[in-house]
Amino acid sequence: MITVLLGPILPSLTTSLRIDDTHAGLLFTAQFSSSVAGVLLSSLLLTRWGFRLCLALGFLAAAAGVSTLGFGTWTTAMFSVGVYGLGLGLIIPGTNLLVAEATAGRASAALSWLSLAWGIGAVLFPLLAAAFLRIHRLTFLLLALGAVALVFAVWATAFAPASLTRQAHAAHALPKLRLSFADMRALGILGLLFFLYVGTENGLGGWVASYARRIHAGSAADWALAPAFFWGALLAGRALAPAVLREENEIRLARAGLIAAALGGIIVLASQGFFGVAAGAALAGFGLSAVFPITIARFSSRFGQWASRFVGSMFALGGLGGATLPWLIGLASSRLASLRDALSIPVASALIMFALLASRSITSDRFAAPGRDSSFGHDRTPV
Repeated sequence: MITVLLGPILPSLTTSLRIDDTHAGLLFTAQFSSSVAGVLLSSLLLTRWGFRLCLALGFLAAAAGVSTLGFGTWTTAMFSVGVYGLGLGLIIPGTNLLVAEATAGRASAALSWLSLAWGIGAVLFPLLAAAFLRIHRLTFLLLALGAVALVFAVWATAFAPASLTRQAHAAHALPKLRLSFADMRALGILGLLFFLYVGTENGLGGWVASYARRIHAGSAADWALAPAFFWGALLAGRALAPAVLREENEIRLARAGLIAAALGGIIVLASQGFFGVAAGAALAGFGLSAVFPITIARFSSRFGQWASRFVGSMFALGGLGGATLPWLIGLASSRLASLRDALSIPVASALIMFALLASRSITSDRFAAPGRDSSFGHDRTPV
């Protein structure tokens, strides 16, 4: 819920804080840039002090940031968003690692349930936001969400295990690595895919409510429901993807999804009412649903156990994309005086990703690692 919090309430914040779209877009920058810092900090905390401190600090930061978001000026709002963004950067990797290591032998199933829970929260928050906006009690909702995060901070302090045995490959245990030009090219393309995907997902999901309000799509606070269609379709797509991938090539599926995402974005831009915005947002979310998991799978398949050396950089680039593209949409909206025109940015980003996924550098599993022959491509260790 906290991850997608900004999108449904952004129109209300824009009004209450009296800011333009450029400043509104910077709120996304604050969230995702601080989240990247949190992810980097989580590595240190998890290594030295285990899960308890990492999760406790993460939920405490989330509670403080969310609870104070409804008060003060744009400057204080930036600080609040940055604080809960830092908390998310601690919570997300810490929680995933905790679940994975506490459920040895059935980690995939457990992590699938965790992903499902995240999706439910992403869909549920726009519904709650719309309900509380109708009765002009958004601040109460933020305080309540902050209070729940505080409860989890207390739980993490009192009950979460301080450390668990890790099964992952230590980076220092791997031999020295020299990358070929093809490997560096593949890393660059994959890094750009991470950057563009997170930016596109959060650009569309973050601004669709504001766009719905601008074109007067729906009555009262119905515009706050628009992100629910985006996140709900994305969740449904990820639930269906494993079955589809048994029959369909992953690259073809990802490219087809990006075409669907671009078409969904175009439908949103062409819409004059809530039904069109909701339908376009749903199509875009459904199209994007399999792209990120497939990108991670290609990254893991391309580099095998050496992927652990680059995974932090890849996710940092994703966070940078989340910090950049939504802000660019706000900047373009202010400069062009048209949010409709600015939302062509995520449409263009989807088409660029479509082109990047055709590169042989990432469709090939061959990795020229030192001390390995070509058969290594068939012996992969997933990230």
